[in-house]
Amino acid sequence: MKKNFLTKISALVLTSAILISTVSCGKKDSSSEEHNHKNMVGDIDDNVNVAPEDMPATVVLLTPTVSGIPIKMEYVEENISEQEAIAVARYLYGISENNQEMVKSAMYDGMENFIVTNGRAPSVDGFIDNTYRYFKDFIGEDYSFNYFVAGGLYSGMPYDYYDDIVMATDPSAQITSRKTVVMEIYYNSESKSSGVLRNRSGDFVYVIVYTINGQSYVMENVIIDQPE
Repeated sequence: MKKNFLTKISALVLTSAILISTVSCGKKDSSSEEHNHKNMVGDIDDNVNVAPEDMPATVVLLTPTVSGIPIKMEYVEENISEQEAIAVARYLYGISENNQEMVKSAMYDGMENFIVTNGRAPSVDGFIDNTYRYFKDFIGEDYSFNYFVAGGLYSGMPYDYYDDIVMATDPSAQITSRKTVVMEIYYNSESKSSGVLRNRSGDFVYVIVYTINGQSYVMENVIIDQPE
């Protein structure tokens, strides 16, 4: 995997800011409202599946009315469904607010149990706190996420690990979708400064989303190694 990446995702997100003001999203409870955040920059990894010449045109703005959280999220309809977008938005916002119930509403039950029984954290609440602190280490102080952009899908993720968790939870489960969503996250910090998480961490946030028995769930957010 190349160290520098995401030119194509960058183009997608740049286009999304334009399309939000020009494309009607029709059937969704979404908005044509623009935002003032800067767009992604960089080069693309070979495993990210969007390209400038074939960028999908249907960019949706997920609103608080639909997601149930007080911030917005841009996503490409051809990459993820509204249900998947809601799961991702609620999971990430719940992490930033240390809101256990919100995270649990988006996270797969079997993953919650796996985290505890395999010693990843003493409880789901502990897992949420650890994840909050992981992002806090980059930002340098307490924070809250204030805007999300789903820039594309990462296609190089092996899913056997998560499949095993699902099958151990429910051997009859029907997995109909496995995705790794590449997220650009904006934040406000305790000192009232704002920024882009990637500028602090050096990478995007990758969120594993499964659709199981017709319902979309987040498994967890992951780090993808970037070898030199």
